[in-house]
Amino acid sequence: AGAVAADRAGDPTSRDAATAATSALAGAAGAWAVRVHEVPANRDAVMAASFWKESR
Repeated sequence: AGAVAADRAGDPTSRDAATAATSALAGAAGAWAVRVHEVPANRDAVMAASFWKESR
C-alpha cells in the first residue's frame, strides 16, 4: 500500500514514468511545484498535460 507498483524490488529508475505521470496530474490540478529527481522528464510531462488542457 502506498507504493508505486512499477518495481517492487526497489529500482527507483523504474518509477520515473509513473512519477512523470503523477507530476502531470498534479500540474493539471493546479500544483505550484513538485519535487522530483528527473526534472526534464517531469517538466515535459507537465508541459504536455498543460498544452493538452489548453487545447480543449
